[in-house]
Amino acid sequence: MSAEIDGDIWSASAPLATKPLTSGHVVAVSGVGNGQTIAFAFQWFQGTSTYTIGSGPANANLYIGTEAWRAPADGTVGNPDGTSGTITITALTDERITGEFEFTMKAAVTGTVPEMRVVANGKFDVPFST
Repeated sequence: MSAEIDGDIWSASAPLATKPLTSGHVVAVSGVGNGQTIAFAFQWFQGTSTYTIGSGPANANLYIGTEAWRAPADGTVGNPDGTSGTITITALTDERITGEFEFTMKAAVTGTVPEMRVVANGKFDVPFST
């Protein structure tokens, strides 16, 4: 799992994903690297497809130390807070999930600097946890 966070290269050492039990269940993917965590989840999983942040129950989180950024920031449908993003699932097997992601995220706490963060060129090929 890798991405760029505000232009800086990031990679996860041991990313994991939750496996959906049936179509429509939640899928979550996360990875930790260099004190930074990227995590995203979406409901109503339908297999390989593109899931848009804010158009349904899909969300993304970035944690750096004790600070957090989210998309959508307030957890609602739609992006009135300037957040956006997509999660694209390109391949799916019983053991792994593969795809790409990108997000524009807003700080979870007012006054956090920077207020917005951009996660770009995200890629994942992650095993399902057992």
